[in-house]
Amino acid sequence: MPLSRRVPKRGMKRGKKSVMMRHFRPSYQIVNLKQLQRYGDPQVIDPPRLKRDGLIKSLDLPLKVLGEGQLECALTIKAQAFSKSARTKIEASGGKVEVI
Repeated sequence: MPLSRRVPKRGMKRGKKSVMMRHFRPSYQIVNLKQLQRYGDPQVIDPPRLKRDGLIKSLDLPLKVLGEGQLECALTIKAQAFSKSARTKIEASGGKVEVI
């Protein structure tokens, strides 16, 4: 038996692409539209305000807005990422989307 097959294998394996991609994928803080519904017209919602209101835990991690729920007020939302459904619902309600 060759030595390379007898020695125990440790660490990440280069051959497993899914494990490597999961390792480098950014982790987002998630906020849904139903959580943003409590803000009234017209306001600017950004990560420091969400941190102050207790919807996110840290300003170090990027923020992603998801489209669960309905938004009935025109908000300007600043975040690092938006889902397609969140973007369409925000713009349909008269709000604006700003990627920071």
